[in-house]
Amino acid sequence: MRRSIAIPFFLMTRQLRSGNKWTLSLTVFLIAVAFVNLIFVAALFNGIITGSNEQIIRTITGDVFLTPPAEQETFTDAAALVRSVRATPGVAAVSAELAIPGNLRYQNVKGNWAIIAVQPSAQAQVTNLCNSIARGACLADDDSDGILLGRQLAGGSGVELDSFSLHGAEVGAAVELLVGANVVKTFIVRGIVDSKFMNADQRAFITTAGVASFQPTLANQSTTIIVRAAEGTTAEQLRDRLAGADLAAAVHLWEDAAGLMKSVTGSFMSINVLLSTVAILIAAVTIFIVIYIDISNKRQQIGILRAIGISPHVIRAQYVLQSALYAIAGVVLGFVLFTAVLVPYFHAHPFVLPIGDMILVPDPADFSIRVISIVAVAIASGLVPAFIVTRLKLLSAIWGSK
Repeated sequence: MRRSIAIPFFLMTRQLRSGNKWTLSLTVFLIAVAFVNLIFVAALFNGIITGSNEQIIRTITGDVFLTPPAEQETFTDAAALVRSVRATPGVAAVSAELAIPGNLRYQNVKGNWAIIAVQPSAQAQVTNLCNSIARGACLADDDSDGILLGRQLAGGSGVELDSFSLHGAEVGAAVELLVGANVVKTFIVRGIVDSKFMNADQRAFITTAGVASFQPTLANQSTTIIVRAAEGTTAEQLRDRLAGADLAAAVHLWEDAAGLMKSVTGSFMSINVLLSTVAILIAAVTIFIVIYIDISNKRQQIGILRAIGISPHVIRAQYVLQSALYAIAGVVLGFVLFTAVLVPYFHAHPFVLPIGDMILVPDPADFSIRVISIVAVAIASGLVPAFIVTRLKLLSAIWGSK
């Protein structure tokens, strides 16, 4: 029994020692390339999905957001509600937002964009508003005359949505807020926000102090309360706690506002599955061809082994072990190339997309599945040609004929 187990290892070792080292190296390299291709696709799409979700949370919704009950249009006492939310366990930061009904006008351009009144210091704790200022500066809480414009709203050269923007409003420009046909207030652009998330960069921000300067009755109202979860608290846990806190508000998870992005990420997941399946098939064909050629070139050696009494199943076991060794060596090499070269490179040079800068994000569970897939494919690719060759008639194998 021990001999039957040891013989395939002995034959494999002898063949690897006497074989062409360049052929061995090329085989391992091809498997490594197939493995990198397999995990690269998964990591790329996982990075896009993860990145787009993080962008929604960091720029628009927070982890959880609250909206008024169905019978109300706004929260009439936003300050009291913010205090109640902040007292809930698991809350790291809270910010109240008030959507201002009105239009913006710059020179001869007028349009209806989302205008949000916030307390900038509170908003910066929940979202990346003040960390995304491309030009100018963030608003101070008491700045009643300043406004921040998203890059897509401000427009200008190189802006993707310039046709639907203010066509180049810059820092220091005067922008008018209109309700109906009347100018309510003129604001000075303090900064241009570039969060690299197109949906978020189509908005404008003013302060609650700015609202109070032209409509004092709105100063303590809000249309949305956005909340950031504390470390160690999941968005789902925070939602459940706020839902059970008897607040006069509807509590939503950030995913409820994902809208189109939820559909986009769902499509990316489907594409990921499709491309991963194709990558596995390519890996299977590549490994099969390499090992089949290798075994075909050793047909006479296999015939001689059979002639001296080595049973076919031992020879098959040898090539299964050899294929597994190729696969493991290729996976190790591919893992090194991926983690030491590709991941750092794309962290330094991320993919620039309208939903943000995307990097490679490997998923450990998915990674394990792909390792198993490559090894299984390699074993099958070694077993099939070995089985075909060992089924040839002995003399045909020795003479190298079919």
